[in-house]
Amino acid sequence: MNNGQESYNIFINKQSGTVLDFGQNYLEARISQSNINVNKLYFLSPDALIEKIKKEKNNNTPILIGGGDGTIKSCATTLMSKDKPFGVLPLGTMNLLSKDLDIPTQLDKTLHAYKNGVISKKIDVGSVNDEIFLCCASLGAIPAASKFREKHRNTSKPILIPHLIYYVFEQLDQINSFKVKLKMDKHKINLKTSSLVISNNQYIPHRDTLSHNFKRPEIQNGLLGIYSLSPRSMWDKFRLLLKLRFADWKADQALQEWQSRYLEIECPSSSVLLALDGEPKHIKTPLHFKILPKSLKILLPKTKSTNP
Repeated sequence: MNNGQESYNIFINKQSGTVLDFGQNYLEARISQSNINVNKLYFLSPDALIEKIKKEKNNNTPILIGGGDGTIKSCATTLMSKDKPFGVLPLGTMNLLSKDLDIPTQLDKTLHAYKNGVISKKIDVGSVNDEIFLCCASLGAIPAASKFREKHRNTSKPILIPHLIYYVFEQLDQINSFKVKLKMDKHKINLKTSSLVISNNQYIPHRDTLSHNFKRPEIQNGLLGIYSLSPRSMWDKFRLLLKLRFADWKADQALQEWQSRYLEIECPSSSVLLALDGEPKHIKTPLHFKILPKSLKILLPKTKSTNP
């Protein structure tokens, strides 16, 4: 059916959190019931999804990609080189990019929003040793937690979540901290940290209990946000973990923050485990971070408040 609305090719990672939780049949039904115009709909494994995306180079039909932040990052790597824009169906656990771009995170609302057409917006992309990330890269506690979550992927959430929280709590101990050397635009710093996070554009302070607690307002400012977490006591860890979820974590005394257009990190080891948009990966050191200004085109639902 074509009633004058935009028609899409939709690519969904069948191993994303929402698909695993509810099943492919459920998502197919929700898409059908939304009456969004679909030219082609694919449910694919991560590797097959990337291969299929590569063939979209000369296709003028707009595409929507369904998955978590890691899926979106992987597809963006391919589509950036082809200058091909795409929209996002947030089907992961955190869906941080979608929240930053004000794309609804409930599937029905997302499909309804895209029914009315799209507008293309250019956003910045972060890069470390030629690997891109759209949200953030992290060392220390966060990639360790990502590996723990991957290892226990089949564990039910009521059991996994408290175990994951306890694991993160242990990783923030000073005994697990590590030494690095940071070289930025205006600073050179020797640092001992439990967790280091480098974000593609800076996070803004927490506003209220209903807001997204890791919000980046524009993703067009051309700066890296650099955050070091170094809790020194049991109370520091409790307070910091609570603030990360419910309050202004940027104001916590266990956190240091910088901004820079460029960052080099020297580490004692020849490679480190990084989480790139939640996906853990070993990368050789030293680490060279930079911003690629407005280098990725994202399709946003067309609304009165949407700005390119």
